[in-house]
Amino acid sequence: MLPDYETCRNHIYGYKHSINPQIPNRITFPVFWDYKIDLEAAGESILDDKHLENTAIKLRGLLIYLKMPGANKTGVCRIQRVLKEIRPYYSDIGRINLGSGRIASYRTQMEAIYERLNSVTDGGSQPGTKSSIVGKSAILMAVWGQIPRFDVLNRRRFEKWTHSPAPARLPHINAREIWYGPSEFADIVEELDKWVLAWPVNNDGRSFNDSFFDLCPGVPPGRQIDIIYHWKMPDPRVDYRLQSQGS
Repeated sequence: MLPDYETCRNHIYGYKHSINPQIPNRITFPVFWDYKIDLEAAGESILDDKHLENTAIKLRGLLIYLKMPGANKTGVCRIQRVLKEIRPYYSDIGRINLGSGRIASYRTQMEAIYERLNSVTDGGSQPGTKSSIVGKSAILMAVWGQIPRFDVLNRRRFEKWTHSPAPARLPHINAREIWYGPSEFADIVEELDKWVLAWPVNNDGRSFNDSFFDLCPGVPPGRQIDIIYHWKMPDPRVDYRLQSQGS
């Protein structure tokens, strides 16, 4: 399961007070998310034809900022084409929030999006085969906001930094494994949806999605989880330096 309320708050607080809020000429997550929210407030979408090129430009900038593999080599036109391909599926899941308990009903859309994002992050692969989860999860964190990145740091912490009650781990997640199939990806997101839905039971009835608004207003749950798991943590399960000290 996800960490408890106090742990989550401490990690978000630590992250918030460690970053430079002003990074000129860079597309950070807040810059991209504000762009998305402003369009949606006007009744439009980042995947509308008239916004697609600008969305692709900004998304490429964010992927470069996040140091996603191959982002510098990925052209705006390719990103634009793939975003157009995922649009019919995104239109189904775009308003579905993590923790709603509804993700299981949208596995087909999740798998289709995962397959089509291959040509942005991996240079293409055969439908249904395994491909790298790293760049695709970063794109969905930006475009959808309901999942974290599954880069090596987050995968390692999801695997090692476990919390009660059971289940302790997300299915399939392995720190040493970047290759996942569409069905495995859907399994991961479906289980994470269950974790967020169940979180209030062990946290005095608090809703995960609303608990940290004072620290990160408007930040979607996927990005909140990303911050919580990315923030450095003094835990020997995930910090090799502490493992060495204890041996």
